[in-house]
Amino acid sequence: MKPMLCMIRRLVVIVFLVHQWSVPVEGKVLWGNIDDGWYTAKVSYTNYKTSYKARYTLDVAVKNDRVTVISFPDGGSLHTGYNNSGYTYGGGTLFFERNYSGDIIAASTTVDIYNLDGATLAIRIRIE
Repeated sequence: MKPMLCMIRRLVVIVFLVHQWSVPVEGKVLWGNIDDGWYTAKVSYTNYKTSYKARYTLDVAVKNDRVTVISFPDGGSLHTGYNNSGYTYGGGTLFFERNYSGDIIAASTTVDIYNLDGATLAIRIRIE
């Protein structure tokens, strides 16, 4: 009986936390449900191996509240899924900022790119 009580308590805590995240409040929350599609975003890039940093305005693709593609003006891109360019794409789940009315006012995330040469790139993305 005691293990069942512990499990019920955990479920109550989880339900409470999920409810708190989904209530529209000022600040960052998960589960924003913005439309899938392309967005123009402010992008900050850091290469931890070389300490190089830069800022850009780039187009990003969002699917199921996750940045799945970062598109560059020269036609190149970084994306989730299979690639033969020698990198692994991680992260991309959007966190949403809402006003007191519950409207989404911005979304942000970090995408980590792990290269075969050992370089880790952190790409911070903000959609406004």
